[in-house]
Amino acid sequence: ADNYWASLDPSVFNWLNSPEGEDFIIRLKKHVNDRVRAGSFGDPQKFAKEFLQDYLAYLQGKADKLKTEKGKERWVQKQVEIAKYIQTHAKDMATTYDLYMRVIQAKLLLIRKLETLTDLNVFAQEGADYVVTGDEGFVAVDHLGSGIKLVDRLEFSRLNFGSGKPGA
Repeated sequence: ADNYWASLDPSVFNWLNSPEGEDFIIRLKKHVNDRVRAGSFGDPQKFAKEFLQDYLAYLQGKADKLKTEKGKERWVQKQVEIAKYIQTHAKDMATTYDLYMRVIQAKLLLIRKLETLTDLNVFAQEGADYVVTGDEGFVAVDHLGSGIKLVDRLEFSRLNFGSGKPGA
């Protein structure tokens, strides 16, 4: 993780934390959640390419809704600027996603080890039946009350997205 982190251009994070990057982050979270719902995150290079296509289509949709040519031109210019920025920093963005995936893998290793420490079965409702499933995650709390939550996001989302429950 340290090697990945050290290889990243800090300006990418500065841009993502800027007002220009705010809408980008919202769309990126949606793209990640779409992959979670699909049950797989996928290859970092493919993820980055698909996200860029989706994001540019989103911006084009916003431009198409505008009535004035000046407004449309402003959005087209934004598309061009963002596309250039992403293409210039595509390696850093793919590396960031790859790091994200490796952190998930490390987290899942811990979750799988913790699952072996209990004999308690966890059940999920599938239709009219209840089936044994893996733990969605664990919470560890220290003596000061600070906690860390480890969640198997793919399993949690598989069980909850589309469950018919509010917010699913």
